Amino acid sequence: MSIFVILETTEKGLRKVSKEILSEGRRVADQVQTDLIAALLGSDLSSHLDDIRSYGPDKILLAEDEGLKFYQTEIYSHILEDLIRKHSPTVVMMGHTAIGRELAPQLAELFGAGLISDCVAIEIRDKKFHYFHPYYAGKVLARMTIDTPMQFVTFRPNIFPIKKTTGKGEVIKISPSLLTPRVLIRERHIRESLRPELTEAEVIVSGGRGLGDESGFTLIEELADTLNAAVGASRSAVDAGWRPQADQVGQTGKIVNPKLYVGAGISGAIQHIVGMKGAKIILAINTDPEAHIFKVADYGIVDDLYKVIPEIINQLKPFAETKEKKEIKEEKVEHPPTPFISPANKEVPKKVQIIEKFYQPGTLSDDQISNLVREMEGIVSKEYVSTSLFERIRNAQDAFAYEIEQEQIPYVVVMPRSKEQISQILKYANAQKIPVFVRGSGTQLAGSSRPHCPGIIINTHRLNRFEILEDYGFVECEAGCRCAVIEEELAKKGYFLPMAPGSRLVASMGGLVSNNTSGHIIDTSIGKPGDYVYGVEVVLPTGEIIETGTMGFRRPAGSELTRIFVGGDGLYGVITRIRMRLLPILKEAYGVAIFGDLSSLARGVQRMYLEGRPAPLFMEFMERDTARIGYEIKGMEPPDGSVIIFKCIGITEDEAGGKVAEILESLKKENVIQANRIESGQEWRKLWSARGVIGTYVMQKTKGQLSSAEVLSNLKDLVECMDDVAHFNRGLPTIGELPLYLFGHIGALSMHPAILMPREWDNEKKRKAILERMQRETELNIKYQTCGGEWGQFSKRKDFFVQRYGENAYNVSKGIKKVFDPNNILNPGILEGYR
Repeated sequence: MSIFVILETTEKGLRKVSKEILSEGRRVADQVQTDLIAALLGSDLSSHLDDIRSYGPDKILLAEDEGLKFYQTEIYSHILEDLIRKHSPTVVMMGHTAIGRELAPQLAELFGAGLISDCVAIEIRDKKFHYFHPYYAGKVLARMTIDTPMQFVTFRPNIFPIKKTTGKGEVIKISPSLLTPRVLIRERHIRESLRPELTEAEVIVSGGRGLGDESGFTLIEELADTLNAAVGASRSAVDAGWRPQADQVGQTGKIVNPKLYVGAGISGAIQHIVGMKGAKIILAINTDPEAHIFKVADYGIVDDLYKVIPEIINQLKPFAETKEKKEIKEEKVEHPPTPFISPANKEVPKKVQIIEKFYQPGTLSDDQISNLVREMEGIVSKEYVSTSLFERIRNAQDAFAYEIEQEQIPYVVVMPRSKEQISQILKYANAQKIPVFVRGSGTQLAGSSRPHCPGIIINTHRLNRFEILEDYGFVECEAGCRCAVIEEELAKKGYFLPMAPGSRLVASMGGLVSNNTSGHIIDTSIGKPGDYVYGVEVVLPTGEIIETGTMGFRRPAGSELTRIFVGGDGLYGVITRIRMRLLPILKEAYGVAIFGDLSSLARGVQRMYLEGRPAPLFMEFMERDTARIGYEIKGMEPPDGSVIIFKCIGITEDEAGGKVAEILESLKKENVIQANRIESGQEWRKLWSARGVIGTYVMQKTKGQLSSAEVLSNLKDLVECMDDVAHFNRGLPTIGELPLYLFGHIGALSMHPAILMPREWDNEKKRKAILERMQRETELNIKYQTCGGEWGQFSKRKDFFVQRYGENAYNVSKGIKKVFDPNNILNPGILEGYR
């Protein structure tokens, strides 16, 4: 009599489900006082032995051979039949995996033994083994026994706890007899992923038909990567071709049992519920409050997933660096206090309320904070005021790697719906001398999105109305509208949005216009977004509401207040509505060039401008090793040099293609390995996405945090500047030894040298790293007499501004701020450089 466990491995080591079954097998073997035997087949297995021993097997049967490198049912069942006959176990256990589901029935048939599959528990009663198997979507749990002397059982992953223990761990090496299978496998296509395997993942993020189309899974993947989660899909998403069948969760897909299951845009058909109902916590996101998935969810968000998921991503990214923060995050996973989430038949436990009380920051007393909250509730209603720690921290974080300090956490987050409500908030704040910080998406990379002291956060996400006024030739949108939404709606009507930030899926229009950032678009091609903004609606820091600009095509001559607020860094007022001229979509053509070295690449761009070539709309570059990351992810042959990709536009295809040809003519005069037109939009999108995935991939792979600088060159010194950024962190005490990733918008002479900070660094070391990065950025932009073109000119860049333009220029900025904001209520700390 013995307990026999068949193990599985991957390239990363022993599979999690095998560890679970070994742990449970040890418990059962001890209870019936018998041996636990583990069997492992494969090649190069010695590296797994110590790990297997730590789960307590008495014997490890090791069958090694190069012919066992890949699983084949016929070969494996032949060897395992021999091993099982020799050891005559009472119970043979394995995971309910793709291998287990195929192998267990074959072995059971060979021994004429009973089989129970997909079990979720095992008990011993009256000297008999009792197995528990779910039926009817988990509504019934059947207790079953097997009468045959030998019993075969497969167990669902993520059911048993993993417990390390000690055992004899005697290794018995087997010389396997390999038969020639009747089916020969000629080729294997292995789908590799850095994410956890779906059936073993502790966290799963799934998407369904509610995503709208395949591109929606980009957001699902971003949330999954933030949570180190697997990506799942409903059957409708798989049937639509948005995800492979391997990602399907459900009765006809995979049965999963994670600690947390997030279902976005999934209605909750019973077949899907069967596959995920075993999750310990289920969070559902759907715009339909009657969606069936809410009936099984622990927590439900009735809202647009394209608004909710970016907010979740932003609030989760800053955590998990320290033990203290991990514990807080776990509390929030179990009992989220955010007002967007409505617990299903659960109450927030008192221990979470105690945590929030402990973290209550600032100089206001409890009574003053209570009065503040009541006033805010009177303005926007209680539903849109949050004092939860979860919301307050989320709305105070930005893209910087280090976390907000306790004393900086805001008092309250307020979510107004109108300019009038914002006006009332600011008037109250002025009267009480309470700072107000405006929050869009928090993607800004110069520190402007985080407060330096406690105050009121105005979150603009509810300002999300827009209107395309074709009769006037304008689009008018509120500040909280997401860039991607406006871009997509304009495209449906044949128009183009003159801004393309890397964070377009979550970036808000108010933040983009306040920074006057065009993202990837080259200034020399079509200019800045502000060139197309013909008016704004603004709430001044003192609460007055004004409107600027014109409804005509000709902007006012002379003084124009629009220019104060567009690119004003959020210092002089809260932009609530934006009017932008409609631009028709033009024809596109694309090009690519690969250079043997970065100096040649820089000279090629210099030549393009000096020879008077038409400026491309986009022109991105990637240093060779950085480019290889994106190319390999997208399944392309890695380049032999540094890469430029660019897009040109024109009224006709011939005009756009002619511009590409002109640019290539200049680039080819340098040390170019390849330079040609890209013939299809599909090929361009593949290259473009290869550029876009680099940062996310590197962070996910290393668990580090990417932090990029913005170095601008002048045209004359571009080659020298390129050399400087290629050695950006050389000699710096904190970040000097970190790997450097180099890419950027070379058509704008804009480069992003980026370093990857280890996640385990403490807050202080991350601050030092950011400071070093900013100081080196300042040195280089001073050297080349340039300035940042994407992320605003103050906050962490305040010292640069003073060095670059002088104290008098800085005092002018302070004077303008004083005129509009005499009490320094709105976004304090940006101009002072505290943030």
